[in-house]
Amino acid sequence: MSVLIGYAAILVPAAMVWAALKALRWWSESAATRRAPVAGHGPSLERLVDDLRRIEREYVRVERSDLPARAARLRALNLAYDDTLRACCHALQLPEPSERPLSGVARLRTEAELAQHGLEW
Repeated sequence: MSVLIGYAAILVPAAMVWAALKALRWWSESAATRRAPVAGHGPSLERLVDDLRRIEREYVRVERSDLPARAARLRALNLAYDDTLRACCHALQLPEPSERPLSGVARLRTEAELAQHGLEW
């Protein structure tokens, strides 16, 4: 009988820890699922246009300033602008430019394509 009590003393806590870990994993996965955005839905086109305007304003502000690391800031703003242009293309179901980062010519071409499809910013 004492052998059974010994096994129970080992197995019961182990089973409780195992069950607690399973419950924690289930809870964290279901919480992540609730937080996950719906597939295929990105920011609205209006939000993207607002972002383009905001990035352009910030670019002009940084370009005219004497902030430290000005070149790095301008580079980051260019990359953000390129990504937003790609997101606009995606939202309008247009082919996205494959070049990363966009050259000046590719950026102008993409802006012209978006403008032809009615996007103004």
